[in-house]
Amino acid sequence: MRLHALPEVSDDIAEAANWYRRERHELGSEFADAVYAFLEDIFATPLTRRLVYKDYRRGFMERFPYAIYYRVSRDEVVISLVFHTARNPATMRQILRSREESA
Repeated sequence: MRLHALPEVSDDIAEAANWYRRERHELGSEFADAVYAFLEDIFATPLTRRLVYKDYRRGFMERFPYAIYYRVSRDEVVISLVFHTARNPATMRQILRSREESA
C-alpha cells in the first residue's frame, strides 16, 4: 500500500502553516510537523477512522483544530483535504467534490 496526497493538499498545509507562522513564527513549522506525523498515523492505520462523507474518512489532529480527509483503496491511501474544523461542513463537501472531479 502507498500514501498519496492530492496536489492541493500541499496548498492546504502551506496556507494553514503560514497563518500559524504569522501568529508565532515557530508555530508554522510545528503545525506542518504535526500534519506530517498525523499522515504517518493515518497511513499506518487507515481503516480505524469512520466514513464521514461518501467514501471519505476523517481524522482529527490533536493539537491543532484541523481534520484530514482521505480515501482508502486496496492499494493506496489518498489524502484529499486538510480542513479547519471551525469551517462550514458544506464548504468541506464542496471542496471534496471539486477535487474528485479534478483527480
